[in-house]
Amino acid sequence: MPKVITPVRFAAFLFFQAIATTAAAADEGLVGLSLEELLNIEVSTGSLLKNSTDDAPAAITIIRKDQIEISGAKNLANLLEQHVPGMMLMSHSEGDKIGLRGLIAAENYKLLLLVNGKNITNMVYEGAILEIDQWDMGDIERVEVIRGPGSVTYGTGAIAGIINIITKTPHSDSPAFSVGLASNNTYQSRGISAQFNKSVNQFGAYGFLSYRKTDGYQKPDYFSMSPSDETDIRFVGKRPTDTLGPQAYLADGVDRPQIKAHLGLEYGENFSSWLRYTQSGQTRFFIQQRAKEDAQGYVVGTVNRRSPSTRSLVFSTTYNLVLSDVSNVASSLTYDSQEYIRHDYLNPRWSLTHENNVRDYGFAQNRLRGTVLYEYTPDDKFNIVAGYEYANIDVHAPWGKSSDHLLIQEGVHFVSDVDSSVYLQDLTLNNRPNPDRVLEVGSGINSETHSLLLETRFNVSERNQLFYAHRVDFPDVAETMFSPRLSWVNKVNPENTLVATVQRAQRMMPLRAQYQNHLMQEESKLETLDGAEVSYTNRYYSNTSLNVRSFYNDISAVGFTGSNLEFLTDVKIGGVEFTGSYTTQTTELTFSHAYLGVLDVAMNESLKTGASRNNISFADYYYIPRGDIPVLLESYGNGLNNIVSHTSKFLISKKFLNNRLIAHANAQIFWDFDGSYDEMEMYQRAYDTFNTAELPAEDLALFTEQKRQFERERYLLDKTDSYKLDYALNVSLSYTHSLNKKADVRVKLFAENILHSKNRYNVSTGSSRFYPERFNFMVEPVAIGMSVTLDLN
Repeated sequence: MPKVITPVRFAAFLFFQAIATTAAAADEGLVGLSLEELLNIEVSTGSLLKNSTDDAPAAITIIRKDQIEISGAKNLANLLEQHVPGMMLMSHSEGDKIGLRGLIAAENYKLLLLVNGKNITNMVYEGAILEIDQWDMGDIERVEVIRGPGSVTYGTGAIAGIINIITKTPHSDSPAFSVGLASNNTYQSRGISAQFNKSVNQFGAYGFLSYRKTDGYQKPDYFSMSPSDETDIRFVGKRPTDTLGPQAYLADGVDRPQIKAHLGLEYGENFSSWLRYTQSGQTRFFIQQRAKEDAQGYVVGTVNRRSPSTRSLVFSTTYNLVLSDVSNVASSLTYDSQEYIRHDYLNPRWSLTHENNVRDYGFAQNRLRGTVLYEYTPDDKFNIVAGYEYANIDVHAPWGKSSDHLLIQEGVHFVSDVDSSVYLQDLTLNNRPNPDRVLEVGSGINSETHSLLLETRFNVSERNQLFYAHRVDFPDVAETMFSPRLSWVNKVNPENTLVATVQRAQRMMPLRAQYQNHLMQEESKLETLDGAEVSYTNRYYSNTSLNVRSFYNDISAVGFTGSNLEFLTDVKIGGVEFTGSYTTQTTELTFSHAYLGVLDVAMNESLKTGASRNNISFADYYYIPRGDIPVLLESYGNGLNNIVSHTSKFLISKKFLNNRLIAHANAQIFWDFDGSYDEMEMYQRAYDTFNTAELPAEDLALFTEQKRQFERERYLLDKTDSYKLDYALNVSLSYTHSLNKKADVRVKLFAENILHSKNRYNVSTGSSRFYPERFNFMVEPVAIGMSVTLDLN
C-alpha cells in the first residue's frame, strides 16, 4: 500500500532533498496520475523505442493538453519557458531564441522542431522558427521537449534540444465540435478557432482551423544605448530626438494575420496521414516606426519597419506493417515546404512586401523525407530497431516567384545570377547586395542525405537494462556524421530509477553556410557535443515525483564571428537539474531549479586576429571594436553570453467546485547574468588599462570623450537594474459551465507578468563599437486577456 504524503510533509521532504543535492530542476514525467500509470507512461520523442518517462535515455519534459488549456502563455515559446526546467528565451529581430543547457544563438539552429515526430526545422536560416510564435495552441495534445542532444535519433541540428509538438488525433479526448474566441487586450490581438473530431468504424478524422489578427503592443519600452543622445532617456521612439514612435511589439508581420489549419486522418491502428498549414511572422526589434509614403513620395502614415514572414505546408503519412507477433515495419513519407522572407521598409516608395524591401533573405525550402524502420522483439529481454532514412532539401525562390527572387545571405549573397536578380537591378536603393560579393546559384541549391539508424534494448536482469543507439548521416555537402548513445537503466526498486548515459551528437552548419563551404571546397568542421548524464528519479510517495539530473557537455561550438558562421569555441559545461512534483485529485504543484556552470572556454586560435567576435563567451576573447581610438577587448570572466546560471520555476494548479473552476499560477526566476555582463566589464578594463601616454593631444581628447560616453551608457544601463535578477508571475482562472449534457462553455481569464518585473533581453552576438551596443532589452508589459470556448459532445 503506497504512502500518501501531505502538503506539509511534501514541502519538508522537498526542502531536505534540495539541500542534500544542491540541485536544480527538471520535469521528468506526467503528474496527476497514479504511480502505476506514471511508471508506464510512454514517450515518443528522443528514441526509436518507446520508453517510460523514468527509463528514457534523455531528459524529457511533457506539457499536457490540460496544462496548455489553463495557461495564459501568449505563444508556444512562452509556454515552454514556463514549463521546461532551465529553458530561457531571448529576443531577436527574427523571433524568440531558445536557450537550453548553455546553448543559444541568434538563430535557433542548435534545436530541432518536430510536429508529430516529423522534422520541420528550417535548415537554411533560423532553424526552429515555425510554430513557436503561434498564439493559438488549441490543436496541441501535448508537447514533448528533450533537454540536451538528440542527434542519435533525428540527425543534424539536435545539439541543444528537441521540441516535438504532438497534435490531437481522432483518438484524442476532444469534443465532437468546438469553437473558441480569444482576446489579448495588451497586444490588441483577437482570434477565432474551430475544431472537430469524428470517428466512424475504423476511420477517424480530426480538423482544426484558427485565425488571429494582432496589432501588437503599441508603446513598448525598448532600451537601446545611444551615446550621441545627451538626455538620459534610452527607450527607442521616446527620446527627444526621435521623430516617430517605437515599432509595435508582436504585431502581425507585414500586417498578415496568423493562420493555422490542420487535418488528421486515421484508418485502423496502422495508417495515419495529416496535412498542416501555418502562416505567421511578428514585429520585434529595437527600432522606430517608419514614415509611409505614397507613389509620389508624400507621407501618408507610419508602418512597422521590420519583420519576417513565414508560411509552411506539411504533409505526412505513416503506415505500420505487422509482419508477425515479434516484428513489424514502420514507414513514413513527409513533404514540407516553408517560405521565409525578411522585410525591412528602407525604400518607402514601395510597399513593405515589395522585393525592393526584402532584406538578405527571401527563399523557400522544400524537403522530402522517407523513413523505413524494422522492429524485432523476440522476447521480453531484447528488442532492436534498425532503419534507413532519405532526405532531400531543395532551396529556391519564395512561393510563386521566379528564380530571380531568390536571396540568401552568408557573408556573400546567394542570388540566381547578377544580371537577372531583382535585388541587383537598382543599386541606388537602400540595402541592396554588393554585386562584387554575390554567389550565383541559378535556380537554387540542393542537398541530400542518406542515414542509417539503430537502437537496441537488452534486459540484462530484472532490474538492469542497456540501451545502445547510433545514427550515421551521409550528407552530400558535409563529411559523415556519427552520433552514438549508450545508456544504462537501473531499477533500484519499484520507487527509484537510476539512468546513466554517454553520447556524442554532431551537426553540420546551417545549409547556407555548409553549401557555400562545400562549393568553395573549404573545410567546414562539424559542431560536436560529447556528453555524459546521470539521472535519479524517486517516486516513494504515490503522489510525488522527485528527480535529480547532472550533466557534462564538451562542445566544439559553431558561432557568429561578426561576419559569418565559423567553428568558434571549445566549451565545457556542467549542470545540475532538480524537479519536484506533487499531485492530488485537485492540486498539482511543480518546482524546478537548474544550475549551469562553465568549466572551460577556449576560442579558436586562428580567429584571434582582432577581427572576429566570440558570441558564445567573453572568457576567451580578442577583438578590436570600431572607434575613433580603437581599444582591445581581451578575455574576461568565466561565464556564457546570453545564458543565466540559475533558473527556478514554479507551477501550481488548484481545482474547485467539482473541477469546474481551476486556478493556476506560475513563476520563473532567472539570476546570475554574469556571463553576459562580462562584456561590460571587459570594455571597462580595456579603457582603464589603455596606455594614453603616447597619444597626441588630439587623440587623447578623442579617447577621453569616447571613454566618457561609454561610462555614461554603462551608468544608464546599471540604473535600470537589468542583467541581475529577472522574474515573472503569471496567473489564470478557468470556469466550465455545462449548458446541457452535450454542451459546455469554458471561460478563461489570464494575466501575464502581473508584477511588471520581466525584461526580455536581446540575444547578443558581441558588440562591435566603442561601447557595448548589444546590451538591449525590452520591458515586458503586463498582459491581460480572456478566451471563451464552446464544446459540443
